[in-house]
Amino acid sequence: MSILTRRMTFLIAYLLFMPSFVQAKENLQREKFKDIMEDVTSLSTACKAVGYVNTNCEKNEYVAFDTRMGSSPTLKKGEKAIFEEVNLNVKGGYNFSTGIFTAPIAGLYIFDWTIWVNSMRRAGTVLSVNGMKKSHINCYAAYKYGRTFSCSKMAIVRMEVGDKAWIYSSSGNSYIGMYSSFSGFKL
Repeated sequence: MSILTRRMTFLIAYLLFMPSFVQAKENLQREKFKDIMEDVTSLSTACKAVGYVNTNCEKNEYVAFDTRMGSSPTLKKGEKAIFEEVNLNVKGGYNFSTGIFTAPIAGLYIFDWTIWVNSMRRAGTVLSVNGMKKSHINCYAAYKYGRTFSCSKMAIVRMEVGDKAWIYSSSGNSYIGMYSSFSGFKL
């Protein structure tokens, strides 16, 4: 059998059986979607059974943001850290040009921030909510020869609609490495 004959046989078989493969794939996708919808219905039924009819199960009140530092600034005391690389911003509460998160919905929020510093550098940072210090960390990389060090902090804060949260430097010349991050979400 020549190469041309084998290719023609393959092409004919492909054309004959391809529609059934496409149909099978579409049926599989429909089945997966149907399974997901059944899970959502089951979850909704369970929520209603335990009394969450008009709260979290029925409403889309998800609020979350996740940001990264795009550069490595040195901040003066009191200067805001602006995390300009936004990976997630559900409900649009984080403003990447000001570095401020504004609560779109009242509730309990969890904030987390990690500060990276290079060898022999330090950074003191504070989580501020409406200008009030809520939590802080001091990070110092006592290592020499190009090593980095990270410090992380988490805080739980009650916020009302329009309350603002941000990170700022609590010490002079805080070096904030480019892998630093600031994240938050509503419980």
